[in-house]
Amino acid sequence: MKICPICEELVADEVNICKNCGFSFNGTKKVVETPIHKSKEKARPRNNNRNNKNYKILQLSNVSLDEVNRWIDEHNGKIKIIGFYGSLQYTMLIAAMAKFKYSTLTIKYYPDVEGYEYKIYKSQHVQLFFSDPLKSCLNDLTPIPDDCRMVGRIQKKSMYPGGNGQTLACVIQLLERKIY
Repeated sequence: MKICPICEELVADEVNICKNCGFSFNGTKKVVETPIHKSKEKARPRNNNRNNKNYKILQLSNVSLDEVNRWIDEHNGKIKIIGFYGSLQYTMLIAAMAKFKYSTLTIKYYPDVEGYEYKIYKSQHVQLFFSDPLKSCLNDLTPIPDDCRMVGRIQKKSMYPGGNGQTLACVIQLLERKIY
């Protein structure tokens, strides 16, 4: 993920144009025409640009996926998340059942900002031998709806320690939707 220098939106590495303001990462100029911007000028930075350091950071470790979902649900409509990153780990329960949790998680957000709703999407796969469960997880989570943008993605892929050739994968995506 990379951050747009104009509007500070998080943009996927493979995307060359910011969906929010039209900034081009490859040097060519492109302006996205929206009902707000009918002129050919560049969009002005918002008030929460990179000079504004009034964001808060929530750092968690060894926390369950459900606990983070509850925190996000409690704060929906009251914050703007600008960063969501960390790492996953899994614990084996019974036989080949795995339960994933965040080993570390950092959420950067602006408090007291209305108009944004967040939802976490999760995909988990266990596959045998030469298949790729990570690819299956990513296929489950695409495409992203048009009215949403991805704030962050955390993924984990590892071999099952039992030695039977199984590969485990989990992908977590945080999507943001503007509510009007």
